[in-house]
Amino acid sequence: MPSIVGDDDGSGFGVRGNASAGIGVVGLSESATGVGGGSKTGDGIRAVSLSGRGVFARSGGDAIVGETVKQRGVVGISADGAGVSGESQSDNGVVGRTKGASRAGVFGLSEPGEGGNGVTGLARGLGGVGVFGSADARGVGVSGTGATGMLAFGDAGPGLSASSEQQHGVMGLAKRTGFAGVYGEHRADATGVFGKSTRGKGVEGVGRYGVWGACEAGQSTGCGVVGTRGNEPAGGWQAPVLNAAMAGVFNDTAGWAVIGVSTSRLFPAVAGISKDPLSLSPGVEGEGAFCGVRGTISLTTPGVAAAVEGSAKFHGHVGIRGTADSTATGVFGSSTSGAAVVGWCSGDGVGVYGFSPSPTNVNGYAFAAIFQGAVNVTGPVHKSGGGFLIDHPEDPEGKFLSHSFVESDERKNIYDGIVELDEEGSAEVRLPVWLEALNDELRYQLTAIGGPAPELHVARELRGGSFQISGGNAGQRVSWQLTGRRRDAWATANPQSVEIEKSSDEQGRYRHPELFGHGDEKNIDPFKRRLDPLQPRTESDDEMLDILNAGTLPGEGRSGTSAVSSS
Repeated sequence: MPSIVGDDDGSGFGVRGNASAGIGVVGLSESATGVGGGSKTGDGIRAVSLSGRGVFARSGGDAIVGETVKQRGVVGISADGAGVSGESQSDNGVVGRTKGASRAGVFGLSEPGEGGNGVTGLARGLGGVGVFGSADARGVGVSGTGATGMLAFGDAGPGLSASSEQQHGVMGLAKRTGFAGVYGEHRADATGVFGKSTRGKGVEGVGRYGVWGACEAGQSTGCGVVGTRGNEPAGGWQAPVLNAAMAGVFNDTAGWAVIGVSTSRLFPAVAGISKDPLSLSPGVEGEGAFCGVRGTISLTTPGVAAAVEGSAKFHGHVGIRGTADSTATGVFGSSTSGAAVVGWCSGDGVGVYGFSPSPTNVNGYAFAAIFQGAVNVTGPVHKSGGGFLIDHPEDPEGKFLSHSFVESDERKNIYDGIVELDEEGSAEVRLPVWLEALNDELRYQLTAIGGPAPELHVARELRGGSFQISGGNAGQRVSWQLTGRRRDAWATANPQSVEIEKSSDEQGRYRHPELFGHGDEKNIDPFKRRLDPLQPRTESDDEMLDILNAGTLPGEGRSGTSAVSSS
């Protein structure tokens, strides 16, 4: 039987204990409930103390149990101490249970004021937990709402530790713009929010911006989001990271620092965008000891595909540009069996364009292109001049030797040789059988060697692979030359035009305007002209002029004067 039973006589209390400095009510039990209180409408147990404990209970079972149908099972109110304090040697100090769908097992209230805590838990031992909440099925172990839903601090351990068998370990919800559902802050050189997973995702974000990281402005180095792989290097993860909104740091034997995967047919896996319309900063930049940017095609079927692709839409823009300092190479292509570099144009443009503005090479001309090896051209070649350039036969270390091409207003083939006349002063000159199929309009020239031969002539023109010379002296040597005009299929389909009218865009412009007293604004070549003289120059035009003349980016040795005129 209970040792104390109290019935409410109308005063509102079943049992009431008052103490000036001691304990108001003490309940002791070896195995059952020390003090039990029940109420259908009010507080099961209410205790008020000015300086001591309102309720103190010691039990081998539950020390204090409060049950209520509509109100709170246990309520503790203190002027300057703890409203409810629970201590246990081997079990939980305070346990709260509820069956209500929207009620809390343990509820803490902090009245209006500064710095109060609804529920405070303190763990002094290694591995202890200040506040621990568990939930069966799909409930929430610990939930906090308010201006700051939950605030956690830790001296040696984590400020907040949460785990879940089926749901999220930590879930935060913020309904006002500019505030975070989960917010972590570290005052030293460490991590504000840290997520770790043995097989899944350490940190995952879903939303308009899945994961957002920001680095405070004005920092000498730092990144908004940093991803790492491998063991931490000796200098720490931050050591190799420069200023960036997002960075991946790799310190492993295989893998990538940053990887993007796209299943879309139109959109890239990784994109970089430079928004300033006048900025020279690139959308994507790569830097490496041997390769700054590398692209690989995974498509296994033949077709048109590009490992690295650049797109330009307006005049003067470049799809892919490579720059080099000193004797380095701006763009390099390498292939074992295919084409190392391919240029393709489907209109009035240029497949491959080489430009060298500074006349520093042979004979005052700069080399726009150098080919080490044979060159195969399937279309016509237009030039202002040409010839061969070799090491001088008599002074190969000190000089070059240059010869010019033989030019003509027709596509000429030239054949020559020396023949010795027989006893009758005649000779037959035999030629390849294809020569007649290749040429028409044949012309002959004969020169007697060693003495005059006034009767020397072509006795029979080319027929059947040979022509006949007669009228010379017996045993005399004769130099002969035969020229023909090409009539093969390509030459017939592409007749040579000698005088060509300039197009409307070319009218008033020159291939070599400097020879006629003009600058490059009169150049036919749009790449060399660069500017329309009728349009006002802009700052970006000046930058581009300096880039193309100096061959460097602004700030990397810009020339003091411009070799391009746009008056």
